[in-house]
Amino acid sequence: MLDPQLLRADLWNTANRLKTRGKDFQLELENFRRLETERKVCQSRTQQLQAWRNAKSKEIGIRKKGGEDVSALLSDVERVNAELQDAEVKLKRILEDQQSLLLTIPNVPHQSVPTGQSSEDNREERRVGTPRRSGFAPKDHVEIGNKLKLLDFDAATKIAGARFTLMTGSLARLHRNLCAVSRQRGQPARHGPTAKVRGRSFQGSEKEN
Repeated sequence: MLDPQLLRADLWNTANRLKTRGKDFQLELENFRRLETERKVCQSRTQQLQAWRNAKSKEIGIRKKGGEDVSALLSDVERVNAELQDAEVKLKRILEDQQSLLLTIPNVPHQSVPTGQSSEDNREERRVGTPRRSGFAPKDHVEIGNKLKLLDFDAATKIAGARFTLMTGSLARLHRNLCAVSRQRGQPARHGPTAKVRGRSFQGSEKEN
């Protein structure tokens, strides 16, 4: 999730950089502006009410010690407490709405990333070695995995969306064993086993990267 301070400090530039992701995303500028304006007003009012209540509570304590009648002050504090409670509820709702919006915003592409509409527009940075030449037409790993029933793209799409797959059978066991060997040797595995966790645990993370 993007840091909201990035949007608050440089909204236009951030929005323009997000446009380079293509047609799959469009930042809701007006919605963000509206929520940000509401947040500022409500947060400022909440802080003013809190400061006033704290000051009056201190004054009540001092006047009570002096034997003065504080009934009028207590009535004012009760009224302000009710207004403060309403303001805090409203502020919480605004922050939740803003959080929901922020969670829909993808990461900003790095400035070095070329602008394009699909993976076909990617730029080749470097090539290491020489591609191996075979005396036959090599098959794609997806085709091999599907034929051997070791990869299940249909089930993965239902669970996690496009561009994911589930490993099954001997391939899943091989994957787990390779991870286990890597851990035993003290070398972090590049692709660890899948862990089932609550969705909230991933909120605000950089799982998209």
